[in-house]
Order: sequence, then C-alpha cells, then structure tokens
Amino acid sequence: MGAPIYPSHGTSRSLAALVVVLAASLAASDAAPDSGAGGDYWDLVARFDSGHLLVAMTGVGNMGWGDTNAAAVGFVIDPDGSTHRFSRTDPDGPQHLSKDGRRLDLRTIVLDRSAPLWRFAVGKQEIKLDLAIQSDAGAARPASDLAPRCPFEVLETSAPASGTLWRQGMPEALALRGQIAVVHRAPRSLEADCLVRRFEFFALQPDFGLYFTELVTQDGKRLRWMAMSSRGRITYQGVPTTAELQWREDAAGYPQPASLRLGAPPLSGRVEIAEPAMTYDPTERLSAALRLAVSLRTRPLLSASAARFELTLDDGRHLAGTGVVRVSYTNPLSAEHRDPQVAGGG
Repeated sequence: MGAPIYPSHGTSRSLAALVVVLAASLAASDAAPDSGAGGDYWDLVARFDSGHLLVAMTGVGNMGWGDTNAAAVGFVIDPDGSTHRFSRTDPDGPQHLSKDGRRLDLRTIVLDRSAPLWRFAVGKQEIKLDLAIQSDAGAARPASDLAPRCPFEVLETSAPASGTLWRQGMPEALALRGQIAVVHRAPRSLEADCLVRRFEFFALQPDFGLYFTELVTQDGKRLRWMAMSSRGRITYQGVPTTAELQWREDAAGYPQPASLRLGAPPLSGRVEIAEPAMTYDPTERLSAALRLAVSLRTRPLLSASAARFELTLDDGRHLAGTGVVRVSYTNPLSAEHRDPQVAGGG
C-alpha cells in the first residue's frame, strides 16, 4: 500500500486547493482565454539505476476564481511496482514562489532551480526524498503555433540526478543515481480549454535524452513534437516524420498506450509500453458534493508506465533501455475523437 497522498492534518480546504491547482493545469472549463485562470507548472519524471521511478508535478495556478493556489503531488514507484504518494497544498500560492520563479517552497516539498545545482526535496513524515539535478542541456521549445494557449518547454530532457530516498518501512535511506526530465507548462487559461489529453514519452539515458509528446485538442486534432539531447546539448527539436501510437481499448474513454513507433531525421525506433504502474484521479478524496461539482468541469485521470525502447540514431548508435510514459487526461475522449489505432484487450 502506498503512503497517503494527503497529510494527516489535512482539511477539506487543502484537498480542494490541490484539486484546484491540478484542475487549473488539467481541467475543462468554460473560462474565457484571458480570465485569469492558468498558471505555471513544473513536471518532473525520473528513472534511477535502482529501478525506482519518480513522477511529480508542482505548480501555482488558479481557475479564474480569484484565489491562487500552490500544490505539489508526486509518486515514487518501486522496482516491484508498489507506489508511494506524497503531496502538499497551500491556498496562498504566490507567497511560495520566488520573484524570479525559480524556487517553489511549500515547506515540506521544495523545487529550487537556482544555479549551480537544481534541487527537489520532499520532507514528509512518511517519505523523504532529496535530489540534486545537474542542469546542463538547455531548454527546448516547440514553435509558438503548436498549442498557443497551452505553451510548454522542456527544461531538461535527461539531466543527471543523485540523492537519497527514505520511506516508512525502510531501515535506512537509499542512495539514488539516475536521470531526470523537467517540463515547464504555462497555460494562458485552463489547460483543457485547448487540450483533452497529453501523452509523453521520456527516454532517460546518460548522455542521451528523448522527449516526445502527442497532444489531443478539444476538436480532436493530434499535435506531435519531440526534442532530443546528446552529450549534454539539444541536438534536435521539431515535428517527427512518423509517430504511430497504439492504444488499449477502454470503454470509459481513458485508453492507455500500448506501443509507439517513432521516426525523425535523427532517429527511428519502437517503444513497448507496459500497463500503468500508477493511475491517479485528483478528485478521488473529495467529498461527494464537491466531487460532483468538480465533475461538471472535469473528470481527470493521470497515469504513468514503464516503457521499453529500442532506438537507432543517425550516427550509428543503437540504444535500448527503459523509459517512462505519462498520460494526462482532462476528460474522457468523446466517441468521435477515439483513437483510430487501438490494441486489443488490456
């Protein structure tokens, strides 16, 4: 069993604050494009040599109601597949973000992107994580017209990360070493005003990183983009020439990915995606009344999976390893926007 995502002293207000920030990042709404909703979000995805995975989201945002909230929620996934959740929320969001936007301090969860080493730290009673991130490759950004109301940038495709992990039940802290990706999103309004689903694949290797995303818009369009780094610098960013996703059937409208075939000028390859190691409904612990109210705007679902990849690069290198896939739904796909390529079963 994973550790509770909410602190033992949490209140319905803190639960609501967490959902508000996640919803401002993920949820559907009828808010006007410049209504004041939106925010800044930093997503972290890491793979460690021990076999542990980290998927986390931090941010400051609002839903156009006047209050700005800060929140962080994350998952440590053990090699055996068990998942451990952590979170922190605060309705007084702006006071936790530094003026330069580089440090988000929620006391028990901190993301600090100041030089020379970035730091991500969790100091919860049930789990403690302390990571130093060696930022070196530089940011990659898609063209401004890819998703103009939901801009994003990949701050790191695969940066070295090291530190320690402790959770309840462990006799001592575990040393961690691996690679981490950091994505920054800054939606102009609520993200689901323009997106229904975001698929992301991360290949996290020493001296090599690959980020690929497919965005499904409200009108059903599929927008694709990728960035690649090699030996500490961005070597390619742009729209792939081939990107074929196979999805597992799901009657509820939340299909999960099964495979990806990817081709671009610098590489070609295939990714086999496991069943999700974790799924998370941000509204699951709300009261029935509040959950019903939120469901009028959004029925979000987040998931993360391990993914085996084989890539051939244009310089002759052949790479194989385990990456991470993350899928974020703001709402289930409508019948007319269901995926044309669906894998059987699942």
